[in-house]
Amino acid sequence: MVRRLIALGLLVTSCLSGEKFEAAPAPELCKIEPQYRFYDVHGSSPEEVRASMVERGPKDVGGKARFAYTDWHISWRWRRTPTGNVDPNAITLECTAEVLLPRWKPTSTASVDFIRAWHRYVEHVREHELKHVEHVSARAPEIIARLRRVSDERGAVSTTYANTLVNQIVNRIKALDRAYDRATNHGRTEGLWIVDPV
Repeated sequence: MVRRLIALGLLVTSCLSGEKFEAAPAPELCKIEPQYRFYDVHGSSPEEVRASMVERGPKDVGGKARFAYTDWHISWRWRRTPTGNVDPNAITLECTAEVLLPRWKPTSTASVDFIRAWHRYVEHVREHELKHVEHVSARAPEIIARLRRVSDERGAVSTTYANTLVNQIVNRIKALDRAYDRATNHGRTEGLWIVDPV
């Protein structure tokens, strides 16, 4: 499982420097319907809500506060041939993602402008996280394409070698996520809701 943590929300340039992937079968092979979870935050002003997000939101491995994250996972299965190798025509993928977002219930003293701004902000955070989900659904089908190509070129593909190839592709998707966050500074390019070091 891969944990994508973000510092905030809006991002927009899908950037990605020189990552080259093989032509893959249709992305429907790994279509993802993300599951959403929420953590509650409190306050009446942007400052109070932001402080609550820093306190209650997820932390990365270094203890730095983040406002949202996405966990994604790719499962692969294949039928074996009579000789125990991978049958390249019997490979299935399952891709899942869980997105954690902040949830705020406006107080009676919160301004209408802030309530509107909050709704826009959460939508921007969600859009950013869904870019990470898109990386998986768009690139995971390369697993099938790659294993079929290797099978055509080399003949039998052992399960050990197949798992090595699959893990290489998974690592390339992780790298794509990291490049995306670097290019957008975790969505900070809009300059809103930046988390200060904790």
